[in-house]
Amino acid sequence: MRLVIILLTSCLLISGKAKGQEVYLEKKVEQDSFVIYLLNESYVPLYVDVTVSENIPADSRFFSDFILPAKSKPEKVIVIPIHNDTDTAWLQKQNFAYIRLHHGNPFEAKTDHTYQYGLPFQRKKSFRLVQGFNGEYSHQEPSSRFALDFAMPVGEKVCAARAGLVVLVKADSREGGPAPKYKGKDNHVVVLHEDGTLAYYVHLKYKGALVKEGEQVRKGQLLGLSGNTGYSTRPHLHFVIRQPTPEGPIAIPFRFEEYPEMNLKVGRKLRRR
Repeated sequence: MRLVIILLTSCLLISGKAKGQEVYLEKKVEQDSFVIYLLNESYVPLYVDVTVSENIPADSRFFSDFILPAKSKPEKVIVIPIHNDTDTAWLQKQNFAYIRLHHGNPFEAKTDHTYQYGLPFQRKKSFRLVQGFNGEYSHQEPSSRFALDFAMPVGEKVCAARAGLVVLVKADSREGGPAPKYKGKDNHVVVLHEDGTLAYYVHLKYKGALVKEGEQVRKGQLLGLSGNTGYSTRPHLHFVIRQPTPEGPIAIPFRFEEYPEMNLKVGRKLRRR
């Protein structure tokens, strides 16, 4: 039995479906056991954290705190002994665990805090910084504390701030607005860097991603077109670098080549050379 599971920015549940995500749950009967597998067909490695529910049999085995590699074979998550034939139908209907999958591999990430990023737009272009580190409106969670928001009209070219592998792309959303109901509706591109960090380019326009998952991109390469999808009060680019951890990716401070100071003033226009 193969079911698509819900993958959020940092976690997933064992049921349901997430459009555009390539993580699957498989349930199989193998000899005298009912086995649940996870299969990651995406390009991003995932840290697996499993919390079992109260109805899981005491003699079961479950596996947690491991890496589900990108484009990997199925990995066992839960093994439940079958004691009689009637157990099988009952087991098929149960949810035995809450599974969180976090982007990235915290065991192998070697974050280069000295790296200087390129501004995430075209050369000779300037855009105003409308929200910075620890911004009062939406940059207060661990995953966004060190994000930057650039005011950009819809359709401006968004470029890679650092070379890496495109691991996640979403470009099918037409929805956006200043309300929580639009969370998760943003179009985006995520790039995995050689040091294990991940760059998120968020709120792209509908069909505004111009790269594909699995594509290697160079620094400065065109990634997509800015927009106003998802939870957004105005057209802008949300840009953040995250470091994988067992608790989920956390935003980290960073600096640009053109502006080596760490805390950039909100309202300032930044120009890429």
